[in-house]
Amino acid sequence: MEQHLENRTKLLASIAGEIFGPGSRFDTSSGDLLSPGTEIDITKPQAFVDWESYNEKFQGIRPIVKGTGEEILQNESPLLRYGMGILFPKTEDGMNDEADDAADVADANVSTFELSDDELKQKQTLEKKAEKYAEAGGSEIAGEETSSSAETRLANLKSQRSMGISFVVDAAAEGDLVLHATGGRYKRLSQVTVADRPLRWWARTAINDVVSVSLKTLLQAEGQIEPIKVALKELAPIEVNFEIFVRGRDKIPGDQHPASARLITVSLVNRTHCLDEKLLGDFCLFQSRFTAKAGTDTASAILYYPEARSSNSNEETESLDLLYRNEKTFSTGHGCAGTWELNGLGDRALSVCAEPIPAYEVPSITPSLQCENPQDPGQFEDLIIPLSVLADNSRKDESVQLLERMITAYERWVQEKYVESDGLVSDFKCTAQRHLKRCAEVIQRMKDGLSMLVDEENHPDVSLAFRLTNKAMLLQALASKIKTRNPELDKAANRLTYKPPYEALNLESDEAIERAWRPFQIAFFLMNITALADPHAKEREIVDLIWFPTGGGKTEAYLACAAFSILQRRLRNPEDTGTEVLMRYTLRLLTAQQFQRASSLICALETLRPKYERLGTAPFTIGIWVGSSTTPNTIQDAKKSINDTKKNGPDDYKMVLLKCPWCGAAMGPNQKANYQYEVDGVKIAGQQISLHCPDHACSFRSKLPVEVVDENIYKSPPTYLIATVDKFAGLAWREECRSIFGIDDGGERVKSPPGLIIQDELHLITGPLGSMVGLYESLIDELSTDYRDTENPIKPKLVAATATTRASDRQIRDLYARTQTTVFPPPGIDASDSFFAKYAVDDAGKRLPGRMYVGVLPKNYSSALTTSVRLYASLLAAAWGLSTEKERDPWWTLLVFFNSLRELGGSLTLFGADIPERLRNIQNRWYPKGVDGKRRYLNEVLELTGRLASSEVPRALDALDRPYAFKPPKGKYPVDACLASNIIEVGVDVDRLAIMAVAGQPKTTAQYIQATGRVGRNTKKPGVILVNYGANKPRDLSHYEHFQAYHGKLYASVEPSSVTPYTIPVLDRALHAVMVAWVRQNLPMDDLSKPKPFLGTAKETMAKKCLPILKRRIESLTSDQKEKDRMLHDLNQCFDKRIKEWESSNSIIWHEYFPKHDSSDIPLIHPYGAPCPSEWHDENCWAAPNSMRGVDAECRPHIPSRPQNNQSD
Repeated sequence: MEQHLENRTKLLASIAGEIFGPGSRFDTSSGDLLSPGTEIDITKPQAFVDWESYNEKFQGIRPIVKGTGEEILQNESPLLRYGMGILFPKTEDGMNDEADDAADVADANVSTFELSDDELKQKQTLEKKAEKYAEAGGSEIAGEETSSSAETRLANLKSQRSMGISFVVDAAAEGDLVLHATGGRYKRLSQVTVADRPLRWWARTAINDVVSVSLKTLLQAEGQIEPIKVALKELAPIEVNFEIFVRGRDKIPGDQHPASARLITVSLVNRTHCLDEKLLGDFCLFQSRFTAKAGTDTASAILYYPEARSSNSNEETESLDLLYRNEKTFSTGHGCAGTWELNGLGDRALSVCAEPIPAYEVPSITPSLQCENPQDPGQFEDLIIPLSVLADNSRKDESVQLLERMITAYERWVQEKYVESDGLVSDFKCTAQRHLKRCAEVIQRMKDGLSMLVDEENHPDVSLAFRLTNKAMLLQALASKIKTRNPELDKAANRLTYKPPYEALNLESDEAIERAWRPFQIAFFLMNITALADPHAKEREIVDLIWFPTGGGKTEAYLACAAFSILQRRLRNPEDTGTEVLMRYTLRLLTAQQFQRASSLICALETLRPKYERLGTAPFTIGIWVGSSTTPNTIQDAKKSINDTKKNGPDDYKMVLLKCPWCGAAMGPNQKANYQYEVDGVKIAGQQISLHCPDHACSFRSKLPVEVVDENIYKSPPTYLIATVDKFAGLAWREECRSIFGIDDGGERVKSPPGLIIQDELHLITGPLGSMVGLYESLIDELSTDYRDTENPIKPKLVAATATTRASDRQIRDLYARTQTTVFPPPGIDASDSFFAKYAVDDAGKRLPGRMYVGVLPKNYSSALTTSVRLYASLLAAAWGLSTEKERDPWWTLLVFFNSLRELGGSLTLFGADIPERLRNIQNRWYPKGVDGKRRYLNEVLELTGRLASSEVPRALDALDRPYAFKPPKGKYPVDACLASNIIEVGVDVDRLAIMAVAGQPKTTAQYIQATGRVGRNTKKPGVILVNYGANKPRDLSHYEHFQAYHGKLYASVEPSSVTPYTIPVLDRALHAVMVAWVRQNLPMDDLSKPKPFLGTAKETMAKKCLPILKRRIESLTSDQKEKDRMLHDLNQCFDKRIKEWESSNSIIWHEYFPKHDSSDIPLIHPYGAPCPSEWHDENCWAAPNSMRGVDAECRPHIPSRPQNNQSD
């Protein structure tokens, strides 16, 4: 890790040197400090006869000022090179923006840039991609300005003349306020000539000045309108001052500060007047930065910055106040970031800083757990809970001891925290005890689960299901790690073989023996055993939410619950086949990726099933139920997809799997020597289509227990069904969906409904999407409830997972109408430790490295696109300077996150020409002789957005996983840059990625955490996230100025989720669809030939059964009677309206997707937003959603396919 962190430091130094200055002092090709270079005596003329003699002296060297070693800029003025940290002078209004310095332009273009053939091809490809984002506007993508007109324009429009910070000092303390300013000035050198033609060079002079003001002076200046001014010395003719404003005591909210505390603002201001535009750069202060200290060397007088507490405090805010009580803010920035360095106790700041490039390293979270060694009391060791031990029937006692050790350690920790809470102030103490009470409830549930495991006399199936779950999870872990095995032609045998050859999974291997649970995973599984094993357990009503940082292992925790639930159902009744686990996601990228992982688990269970007669003869299966753009709806669609794939290649492949989930053999499109395609792993036999492993050595060579075709899913519902939430809108469109819930064609429940429903990435189920899901959930919950025993109906167990949550109790209640939620692991009394998740520290207690967030706000560049060019090119160039393949790999692929497709489209074209040009420019300066004589070029620029075809998404993820190599195989180049939208928030698990740029502050903190969590997932290779704030975006500026305060409490800044399923827009949009779905899923098929007649039929009776179901859910949503009455009133009104419309409708068929010219049948429903003939409207034909997205009113234009005959009145 040390080498990786050293490289991270070099990379950040290089980027800072490029956009802030002065140029990096690191030679990134060797990792050493730059050599002194060629010293230039700037007091003497530098005359060269011709360019040949000039290049002979300066080619491949770095000119520096003789005596000081400061940089000399060639060809590019500092105002054009650097984008931030510049304090401008005041300029006269109306300066000539059109003035042009021809010499600057000539110097900046000494070398002509030309694209190589490969770069030209890449440029054309990216331009074609960018056409998809026409709204970005081509005129917005302009070349970089290199003339002095750019300098003047910047001074007039974007000039920053001051920077400052506000902080609190104890003005009665001993000592002074000491201010230390650093920066640089650049002087034009006019005595450098080539063939008597003057060149423009700029020589830097360092500024390093310290001033002080007595703290007592601050008390005397309280309330003064004029600030205290202290000038920096030796800057003539520049006038730069520190200006100090002192605010009175009554301006500080809260009562924790002493009476002598004062809130002060210190600004560094350039008061110089510049009357000549050509001298603008001479009057600027570059690389501006200052620090402030107050008090004495032994006692700091800088107090924490006051923060007003909300008057609308609730349990959620009280919890956050407790958990982050030690994360104080000590300064806030003005035109820069306010940062600080703490003293040893963390209660005061040793110094505060006005920082142009703030950086904050978020703590690395460890799931490891230390417990007391029973053989050596008083000594602690990591608790290792191997899956192989828990899976072994002969090691039951050892398994129980391991689980008891974990529970005992948790109990001891809770008791310790109770003791610590006694020392908290009263407000915090009450909140802490509430937290610890929830921890105690979790402990009791874990004990109950363990009791069931050991009580084999009363619960024999529980112990067996637990052991088999551990064995299946171990097999799944081994299978998931297998890389894709590609086919090769064995010419001697004239058949395909797979490399490396097939090897059966070995449970006796070192890898299998060492595979262990993360403690929070097995603890979550253990606490859910009672709810999963006993359908009538009270814990079944609780929604358990796994809250763990991105990449922590949440998936394995709920996969274990899924496997156990599946096994329990079969052990109770081997004939009770059907869907037991329903897992839902919001994005198809995540759905497809998790399908591969879950398929490995089902293969493991199916491998174990024949060995245990009690598990029955029906196979365990898994299905994926998503949109038609991703998987086929029918057998005929699947056949067409296969045929189209053979003709056109991978873009038409819809069978999802690209490798066998058991052995890793490559599946899907495989290009042959004649440029035709074969589709490996798909078997078509008459009207049947199935997936199988193409490697004949694999256990699943005949058939994989995997289903991707909707038609087959309805015929034989899979044991484990993975779906997107949008797919459930289809309940109103297809009666066949009922089979998923165990209902047959006669409307009778013949199989148990799903017993476990899992919702991953819960934070995404919010806003309009969450509101729609909440309404449909009333239908899904009823269909998933088993009423065959009317006295004791069985409801499904709900499990959710997220890395970012806020107000989850409210969100879950609005979505699922469940009043009890358990967040796991429950928080303790500090954000740094919840027992199962802690800040990672070394043996000395120092935090281990985590992701490094770095903020930049380059105001000086001419446009946001110019900023992007400079930043991305420097990031790409920095990786080139590292020495080995291993060192380069984490930094090689630049992942860029965009908040909108418009911004992404604009940047796509930049990677075609502007960025390669700037990359070449930087390499000429950083590596004038190249790195090993070579230069970096951009070979592979990837787009990862929702606009990609479903078949392209897995290939894109595979491309991101390609490691860097000096000589990669043809067509297997590592990705240079990946431009991504919010599709990457979830599901991109690529350990090698370590560098990301974020184009502007994301819309929400949850999105920010999720997106940036895609890099640095390997804890041994912490990543860097460079946030490129928009200079003209007030929200971005606020985040920049509060950079350290924001990132110090990042998870506390997550916004609460909003879900409102019973508001008028949602009811108008979807209530009728829910009614239709309820009727079509419950009535016998024989009663569903037509939607009419309605009045007095079973359809009317069934439709009206919806109302009491919805009313019961509203009763659970709120205790506010006024709000409850409002929801009930809106529901009744909308429901009555829909019933009357159904009664008066003349619908002949249930649904129609598009009008047909050869049919006059009126449907009851048609897709929302699709063309709708006027006669359909006249007959109360409803527009029904076939997706959960959006509830806002829309206006969609429709162009008729043929002109209408207009007749005059």
